[in-house]
Amino acid sequence: RRVSTPLPRPPRPASGGDGARHHRRKPVEGDEEAALIRGEARVEQRRIGAGDVDRGEHDRAIAALQSALAIQEKLNGPEHVAVAAVLYNLAVSYRHKHDFAAALEAIARAAKIHGARSPGSDRHRNELTMIASIANEAGDHQRALDATAVVLAFAKPAETPQTPAWAELERATALIALH
Repeated sequence: RRVSTPLPRPPRPASGGDGARHHRRKPVEGDEEAALIRGEARVEQRRIGAGDVDRGEHDRAIAALQSALAIQEKLNGPEHVAVAAVLYNLAVSYRHKHDFAAALEAIARAAKIHGARSPGSDRHRNELTMIASIANEAGDHQRALDATAVVLAFAKPAETPQTPAWAELERATALIALH
């Protein structure tokens, strides 16, 4: 049974403040390829805007984000926090297209990256809660419960009260749907 409640707009990943370390590869003299890749990554990320999603241009947003993801992975490696940020936005775009399997795959990978680097950070919690939100929308309420249980079990307090509140909302949505 599906619960018809409006979904809150998921928070966008914050820039910093979660204890995650942002490492940039130091350029080597004469390393034009690295400079080119960094430049491509900046250009690609500027092209991608919430406007594409807000205007319903999901395919365009997904294509641009996939390109940005490939660039970030090449530049920083597959486990970098910059990759996680692109994955989060990719999950949001897939979700808007109702491609829940792809959305869950992207957001689970982002959560794994932040879980390894800064477990319990607000970014990590928001990614886990996004898993729950997408799972609820897809009808997988048990997966939503499992994800929110992890979020709400962290001993370290959240940086903002909205972070655990969103997890509690998704947990309640899943519980109502299951009963």
